Amino acid sequence: MSEGKTTKGEGKTLSVQTGTEPPADPEFFLKWGQENAKEFIKTANAALAQLLTLSTALFGGAIALWNNIPIPTPYRIVVLAPLLFTVFVCLFSAMPKAESIDPTDAKGIQTYMEKVFAYKQKRLALAKWSLVVAMVFIVAALVAAQYLLPPIAPSLPKPTP
Repeated sequence: MSEGKTTKGEGKTLSVQTGTEPPADPEFFLKWGQENAKEFIKTANAALAQLLTLSTALFGGAIALWNNIPIPTPYRIVVLAPLLFTVFVCLFSAMPKAESIDPTDAKGIQTYMEKVFAYKQKRLALAKWSLVVAMVFIVAALVAAQYLLPPIAPSLPKPTP
């Protein structure tokens, strides 16, 4: 933008800015925002379903390989707890909440949508950070098992001749 002319009037100095028109009219952004808000719940449910699938697969894999994971049992439990927590958060957040809505009450529908929007957003953030914590715990436990902890497998007896 470039500086336009300066005018004086009623004891105030006004600086007029000149420039180009915005790329699109505000109605486009309003419609886009409304469509985005409608699609958010579907997108949040899809993301929760994907997080549920990922965390369930990680949890199931860890259980299947329980005896082959080279870390002590207390560390295994600490690593698996956030994964199990993520599974529960995703599972219960993706399920619809039973609530009666009057289809003729616009304010009630708006309140319901805002409540669902906030609920899904909080649960999605909780599941995401729980999965991140689980991944950090997994990496930390594997590094600790490799470099800091004594080996948990008993040493094999030497064969006798």
